Amino acid sequence: MDDFSNLSPPDQLFVFLDPAYVDIFRPMRDAVILLVVTGLFAAVVARMRQVVLRQTEAERDRANLARYFSPAIVDQLTQMEGGLGAVKKQDAAVLFADVVDFTGFAERQSPEETIAMLREFHALVAEQIFKHDGNIDKYIGDAVMGTFGIPNPEAKYAADSLACARATLTAVKQWNE
Repeated sequence: MDDFSNLSPPDQLFVFLDPAYVDIFRPMRDAVILLVVTGLFAAVVARMRQVVLRQTEAERDRANLARYFSPAIVDQLTQMEGGLGAVKKQDAAVLFADVVDFTGFAERQSPEETIAMLREFHALVAEQIFKHDGNIDKYIGDAVMGTFGIPNPEAKYAADSLACARATLTAVKQWNE
């Protein structure tokens, strides 16, 4: 008796409570529902994982850019389609800052002290470059190369680079004291 629809409710209960009765359709239906729900959950988890991985990758790329570009430029670069774009020729200002007699200093200090001093110096110069709308082009040993007017040339890039040089000299003087 697979179909209970033609029986009255008391008869349906009587068949269902019979110890010899085995309903194989209900467990099969439950198994199918379980498989469908499990498949949906697996699809949702896979999609969420892809989203999290994409966001993590974007944040890592943003953090890498933030090491070399000011926050405003990082926002602009992350919004650009197709990366940094085509190569172009433009006016810009370049600032080099390095430690006077670094080699002599490094010879007299332990490697840990030398690296600690370099990190402080690089952070100090980078802070000034970013405050004046510049970007870090590269770190060259004890030197820092900053650029102004890149990627977008602005009329004030030369003034920004000079203001940064003055501010860096003041900051280094305070740091030395």
